[in-house]
Amino acid sequence: DQQRNCLYVADYSNHKIRKIDLNNSNTDCLYVVDYSNYRIRKIELNNSYKVSTIAGSSSGFEDGASNQSKFSSPSSLTLNVKGDCLYVVDHSNHKIRKIDLNNSNTVSTIAGSSQGFEDGTSNQSKFSSPSSLTLNVKGDCLYVVDYSNYRIRKIELNNSYKVSTIAGCGTAGLQDGQGDQAKFYLYYHSSICVDENDNIYVADYNNSAIRMITT
Repeated sequence: DQQRNCLYVADYSNHKIRKIDLNNSNTDCLYVVDYSNYRIRKIELNNSYKVSTIAGSSSGFEDGASNQSKFSSPSSLTLNVKGDCLYVVDHSNHKIRKIDLNNSNTVSTIAGSSQGFEDGTSNQSKFSSPSSLTLNVKGDCLYVVDYSNYRIRKIELNNSYKVSTIAGCGTAGLQDGQGDQAKFYLYYHSSICVDENDNIYVADYNNSAIRMITT
C-alpha cells in the first residue's frame, strides 16, 4: 500500500490475492519463482524491498553453485520448517530441486530423472511436468502435483527422498475412491495444500473441483 505497511500478492497457482502485514509479521523476505527468467528470486522486506537472484541463470538443467545452476520453467516453491532450504518444482525438467540457503544457495536435485512415471528412490523416480508442491506441517513430506501423470506424489524427506504415489491411476477423469482408483484431470494451474491433520486438498483444474485426500 502507499504507506508501505503491507504487500498485496497475486498468488498465481493458488488463484488468490494475498496480503502480507509488514508490521505484524516475522517474515523478513519473500522467495519468488520467476518462471520465464528461469530463476529463483528473493525480496528483502526490511531492506527497501531489494530484489536479488538466489539461484538460476539460463534455461537448462544443472545442479551446483547458485549462479551456475539452471532451471527450466520453475513453477512452485516452498520453504522448509527450519527456514534453511527451499524446495522447487522444476516443471520442464520434470524434477524437484533443493536450494540450500545455509550453503551459498547450492542447488541439488532430490527427485526425478527423465520424464515419465516411476516411484522409488530419488534417482530412479520419474515425473511428467510436475506443477506445484506443498510441505506438510511436520516438515517431513512433500506432496507434488504430477500433472501430466494425473497423479499426486509424495516425497519422504527423512527417507532418502523416496517417492511414492498417494492418489491417481494415471488416466485423466473424475472419479473418487481409494488412492490408485481415483482419477484427476490436472493441469499446469492445479495447486495443492495440506492442513494440520495431513488432509491434502487439490485444485483439480480441468474438473473444476476441489478434491480432498485423507492420509
